[in-house]
Amino acid sequence: SQTCSGCAAQEKKLLSERRHFCKECGLDLDRDINAGYVILNYALTGSVTGQELALGVEGKTFSPLKHETPSIAFDA
Repeated sequence: SQTCSGCAAQEKKLLSERRHFCKECGLDLDRDINAGYVILNYALTGSVTGQELALGVEGKTFSPLKHETPSIAFDA
């Protein structure tokens, strides 16, 4: 990923660069681990950093596509 999981800054990298080092926030990790955090954060929160997006900041908030009815325990 070319996106920082700590601050969402983007920086182009060659595929041969195996470390992610962010000049903006100083985050330093293996590139694949950083990419995993980016994907996980986005899946769980809709945000690359895992933080709520502030009003006025570019980006979107996401809600589940399917709203399921809660399960109700049923004694037979």
